[in-house]
Amino acid sequence: MTLAQVQAAVALVTALMLTWSGLMIAVALLVPDRTKRAEQAIVESTARRVWLGLAGLLAGIASVALFSSPNGLVKALGALLAALVLVSMTLGAAGLSRLLASRISEASGGRSEFGALVCGSLVFSLAGFFPGIGWYLFGPIAIVISLGAGIPALLPDRRRAPSSSAPITDAGAA
Repeated sequence: MTLAQVQAAVALVTALMLTWSGLMIAVALLVPDRTKRAEQAIVESTARRVWLGLAGLLAGIASVALFSSPNGLVKALGALLAALVLVSMTLGAAGLSRLLASRISEASGGRSEFGALVCGSLVFSLAGFFPGIGWYLFGPIAIVISLGAGIPALLPDRRRAPSSSAPITDAGAA
């Protein structure tokens, strides 16, 4: 292995960590309600998130199996299922990074919300890319929990009461 190959591998890992952190920050800022729901789901019931994440992982495996079908419609269904799994995992990961951000903010004594979110996403990325423990323990567990937290974040909120619009009245007519 040459020095250039080592440098390329280090650059690739660094780029992956930074882009994953950037994606989690962007998702947390663009859809804050959904990522807050994912964060709340992790806090309320981590065990349920693990089981739901394992079911989501099975759906991801099924999507890969659907890709191998010669039928184009089945391949499209597999692509749709894979997209749903990846979107829910990303939402859940943004929620997990929000959870880390809130705990970092508490521990640091009032860091700005954005600064804590950046730190939380970087801590999440760095932990996942740590050799050995991060690759084989933290990363897979975090992916399963993220997937389990992202699935309910995609669904409509059942606790919210449906908004009712005021009836239209004919106040101007006489």
